[in-house]
Amino acid sequence: MKPWHQRPIEIRNLFNPAFCGLILSRAMTGYEEDDDRGMPFSLALLILPLCLHKETRSILAKGSRSYFLKAIETHPEMLVGFPRRTTDMMSYTFEALG
Repeated sequence: MKPWHQRPIEIRNLFNPAFCGLILSRAMTGYEEDDDRGMPFSLALLILPLCLHKETRSILAKGSRSYFLKAIETHPEMLVGFPRRTTDMMSYTFEALG
C-alpha cells in the first residue's frame, strides 16, 4: 500500500481509514446485537467489499434481511468480481481496523 500522501485524492477520500472504520464499527455493532460473541475476523474482511460496491449494496438494500446465500441465489451477479474486490479491499480493511 502506498503512503498516504502518495495516494490519489479519490482513493484518499473514498477509502479514508476513519470512514472505512466507521463502516466496520457499525457492521460489527449490528452483528453483536444478534451474537454476543461478536463478529469473526474473517467476516470483517467482507464488509467493505459488500458495502462499498454500488451494485451489491443496492441488491442487499432492496432485499429482505435474509441470509446472504439466499441473496446470492437470486442475484448470482453479486459474485462477479467479488473475490478480486475482497482481495483489493483487504489492505484498506486492515488499515481501518488499525
